[in-house]
Amino acid sequence: MFGGVKGLTNEALFTCCLVQRLLIRLDNCSYSACLVIADFTERSFKAAESTLHPQELNYYRQLIFPKKAQSYLIGRFAAKYAISSLETEIDLKYIRIDNGFFGQPVIIGHPLERGVQVSISHSGLLGAAISFYEDCPTGVDIEVIDADNSRFLHMTTSVSEQELLALLPIAKEVSLTLLWTAKEALSKAIRTGFTLDFEILEVNQITLVGGGYEISFSHFPHFRVISHHYNNFIFSIAFPFKRDCEYSLTGWKDEKVNGN
Repeated sequence: MFGGVKGLTNEALFTCCLVQRLLIRLDNCSYSACLVIADFTERSFKAAESTLHPQELNYYRQLIFPKKAQSYLIGRFAAKYAISSLETEIDLKYIRIDNGFFGQPVIIGHPLERGVQVSISHSGLLGAAISFYEDCPTGVDIEVIDADNSRFLHMTTSVSEQELLALLPIAKEVSLTLLWTAKEALSKAIRTGFTLDFEILEVNQITLVGGGYEISFSHFPHFRVISHHYNNFIFSIAFPFKRDCEYSLTGWKDEKVNGN
């Protein structure tokens, strides 16, 4: 929950599940990231505006299409809360998030330590963001599970991926959403987005681990994705991985992972 966050005028208008830490250990070094999933209501938007940097607020008010404005505000709020969870004592409205060459979020205008960056995703009234240090690039994606999307998602999968999905003990629309979010999370971690051919992002293994799924890739062996349910959504986190890596995801109670 939103306890003691600077720059948030009305915390009661939001619900939030916060994965307090993704911790990766390798060669006596630890790398951490913080995930926030912000669940908006119609009453949340005015309060979220108070967290925008003046330049962000000016841009937001110039957006013509309501859905684009909604997505912008949800994403920026989730991102700023994730950043403040990684680097405490930060007033959210002093953080400015701009877009890079490929549309990736870039934090500017605030003296954050160690090059803090953030990955953002949103689906409907749900926003997800993961903050991380630049020495451990990370990406997140969240998508609603919708059977109406199955035909399109199926078209983006390879034959070998279809064989992998057929082995999972979950509904087809769930497995297809799982695969899509894994690929998009990876594309964000490597900062290309979906400018890559889907074949380059091919998944070669999906394993049930700790109530969620661990996913590996044919052409990116040094990345892993972990995926979980949140209500009728699936979120995926991509992060660097080597053979001797250990990782843990704390503060999360998974839901409906078996599609029950």
